[in-house]
Amino acid sequence: MAAKSRAHPPHKHGVYEAFYMLEGEGVLEHGNETYTLSANESAVFDPRKLHGLHNDSDRPMRYMVILYREKEE
Repeated sequence: MAAKSRAHPPHKHGVYEAFYMLEGEGVLEHGNETYTLSANESAVFDPRKLHGLHNDSDRPMRYMVILYREKEE
């Protein structure tokens, strides 16, 4: 993700979600709280709360999004 940008506005959904920061630094917004993620750090969070990730730095960042949906029976 480019410096000083965000992929999309905060959102929520029903699948489990995690971010893993590969390079750079990003700010995870989760509900009313924010957390800074640096390279080689991860966060697993409740996706039913508003959440988003943005890059406030002057450098690009790379990250993975991991989604998991429970198997329906």
